[in-house]
Amino acid sequence: MADTVRFPVGQSLFALVLIVWLSSLVGLWELPGLARWSAGLLYVAYDTWLIFFVARELRGGAKSDARADAPAALARRSIAVLISARNEARALPATLDALLAQDDPPDEIWVVDDGSQDDTHSVLAERYGLKIAMLGQPSQSAVHPRLHALPKTNSGKADSLNRGIELISSDLIITLDADTVLRDDAVGEMRRRFTAEPELVAAGGVLTPRCGPGVSGRLFEWFQTFEYLRSFIARVAWMRAGALLLVSGAFACFRRDALQRVGGFDARSWVEDYELIHRLHRYAHDHGLRWRVRVLPGAAAITDAPGTLGAFMRQRRRWFGGFLQTLYRYRDMVGNPAYAAVGRVMLPVKVIDTLQPVFGITAFVLLLFFVLEGQAVLAPVLWVIGVKLIIDFAFLLWALKYYNQWSGRRSTPREWLLAGLAALTEPFCFQLMRHCGAMLGWVAVLTRRVDWRPYRPQTNGHAQAVGRPQIIGRAPMSETPAPPARSILPGRYTATAVVLHWAIALLLAVNIALALSVDHLPDAAVRPVIDTHKSIGITVLGLALVRLLWRLSHVPPPLATRYALWERRCATVVHVALYGLMLALPLSGWLHDSAWKDAATHPMRLFGLVPWPRIQAIATLEPALKESLHTLFGQWHTWFGYALYALVALHVAGALKHQLYDREPELQRMLPRPRSTEAAP
Repeated sequence: MADTVRFPVGQSLFALVLIVWLSSLVGLWELPGLARWSAGLLYVAYDTWLIFFVARELRGGAKSDARADAPAALARRSIAVLISARNEARALPATLDALLAQDDPPDEIWVVDDGSQDDTHSVLAERYGLKIAMLGQPSQSAVHPRLHALPKTNSGKADSLNRGIELISSDLIITLDADTVLRDDAVGEMRRRFTAEPELVAAGGVLTPRCGPGVSGRLFEWFQTFEYLRSFIARVAWMRAGALLLVSGAFACFRRDALQRVGGFDARSWVEDYELIHRLHRYAHDHGLRWRVRVLPGAAAITDAPGTLGAFMRQRRRWFGGFLQTLYRYRDMVGNPAYAAVGRVMLPVKVIDTLQPVFGITAFVLLLFFVLEGQAVLAPVLWVIGVKLIIDFAFLLWALKYYNQWSGRRSTPREWLLAGLAALTEPFCFQLMRHCGAMLGWVAVLTRRVDWRPYRPQTNGHAQAVGRPQIIGRAPMSETPAPPARSILPGRYTATAVVLHWAIALLLAVNIALALSVDHLPDAAVRPVIDTHKSIGITVLGLALVRLLWRLSHVPPPLATRYALWERRCATVVHVALYGLMLALPLSGWLHDSAWKDAATHPMRLFGLVPWPRIQAIATLEPALKESLHTLFGQWHTWFGYALYALVALHVAGALKHQLYDREPELQRMLPRPRSTEAAP
C-alpha cells in the first residue's frame, strides 16, 4: 500500500535537483569552457529529453487514438453541463448559445452565479428566460427547459461547482468555463466516449486559445496557440503511458458518481481541476478501481486566454503556485510504484519541473553575462542554443502534423509558417515570461499565500447515508469559505510591494546623496563613493525589475472613486514614468561606466564583492568614440536624474494632497500593515 513507503522520494529528488542547480552556479567560476554554462546545458538536456519522451510515446501514430463507437447494448448516459460564472455577462451568451445549439444537446445546463456584480442576472432573464428569485434558490428557464441557474454569494469556482454537483442528477458532468465556446459536436463526443468506456472517469477536451484585440492580444494568441498544441500532444503521450494528471477545467467531463465518491472539487486549491485528478488516481488505487483519464480529440472548444502581459503573469502565477501546492500535498505518491506510472514516472518528472524555471532563468542570465563580457565561452554556448533551436523547430512542426491527424483538422501554409517562427523566437521572450510567472508562483508559495493543508479523506455519516458528495472545503450557502490564499483587504498593497517600494526609495535617496556629495569629498574618498553609487544603482535596477514584474502579476488596489478623472490620469502617467526612470537611470549609468576610458584598469565589483561586467559592445569601441559616448551617456544620466527629482516631487505632493486635503488614507496603502490586517495584491 501507498502509506507503507517511508523514504521521502519526492523531497530527496527535489533536494538533489536544487543541489545540482547550486553546483551549476559555483561552476560559473570553477569549471572551464562550456561547463561554465552548466545550468543552461542541464536545462537544454532536460527539455530535449521531454521532447524525445513525447515522440517515443506517440510513435504508434495518431490513428491509435481513433474514436471508438459505443456498443449498442450499453445504455445512453445522461449528461449535464455545469458553469461557474462570476461577472461573465459579456462572455456567457456565446457559451450558452453554443450549448443550446449542440448536435446532441445536454440533458441539463446549470449556471451557478458566483455573486456576480455585473449584468449577468439581466442577461439570463432577458435572453434565456431565467428569472433570479433569491440567493440559493434554483430557477428554471421558461424558454429553455434544460437551462437552470443557481445564484449564490461569492465563494470561488470550486465551491460553486460543488453546489452544482449537488443539484445535478445526470450520470456525467461537463465543467465548462463561462468564456469557453464548444464545437457543435463536443457534448455528443463526450457522451459517446463515456458510454463506450465504462471505466473512463475523467476526460478533457481540446482547447484553442483566443485573446483580445490589438497587437498584444495577437502576439499572446500566437504564442499560446502553439503552447496549447504542444501541451495537448504531451497529454496524449502521458495518457498512453497511463499517467495523465491534467484535464483542463475549462472543458472537462467527469462521472458524477466518481466526483461524489472523492468529495467534489477542493475549495482550498488554487488549481481545483489539477488537484482533482490526483485525488481520482489515489482513490482508484486505494480502492482497486481501474479508472481511466483521457484527453479526447473529438471534443473541441475555443476558450479565452490572457492577451496582456499582466493578465498572463497573474494566470501563470496561480497555475504554478497551485501546481506546487498540489505536488506537495501528494508528495507521498512520488516514486511510489504502487501508483504505477503516475508514481514511478509522472510525479518524479513533476518534481524536476518545480525547478525548471529556475534553471531556465539562470541560463538566460548567464547568457547575457557572457554576451556583455564578450567571453570566449559564448561561441560554444551559441552552438548549443542553435542545435536546440533546430530540435525545437523540428519538434513543433512534427507536433503540428500529429495534432492535425489526431484532431482531424488541417493547417494552412500560414499556420505552418507561424509555427516555425514561434519555435525560433519563443525561447527568448514567451518562454522567459512563462518562467517569470512560475517564479511568482514560487513567491506565492514561499510567502505562504497558498494553503498547505494536506488532503485528508473526510467522513460524514449523514452525507454517506443520503448518497450525497462530501464536499471538500464546503461552506454553508450564506457564508463565504476561507480562500486558499490570504484574505484580501481592498485599498492596501501587499507586503512584497511595500518592501520593494520603500527599499527602492531608500536606495535612490542614498544614491542621490552620494552623487551630490562627490564634489565635496577629499580625493581619497571619491573612488569608493562612486563605486558604492554604481553598486546601489545596479541593485536598484534589479529591484525595479522585480517590482515591475510583481506589479504586472498583481492588480493594485484601486484609487478612491471620488478622485477626478484628471487626477487618476496624472497618477497613472507619473507611475508609468517612475517605473521607466527606475530602469533608465541605472541603465544609463551602466552605459556611462562601460564607456569610461579607465574601465579596463578598474574592474567593477558590486559592493566590492561580486564581479559585474561592463557592456563589451561599448567597452571595446575606439577610444575617441568611446569618450564621446561617455559624455553623452553621462548627460543622459544627469537628465534622467533631474526628471526623477521632478516626478518624485509630484508623487509625494499628490500623496500628501490626498492624505491631508482629500482625507483619503493614501499613505496607509503603502505603509507596513499591522499583523492582524491583510493586504490586496
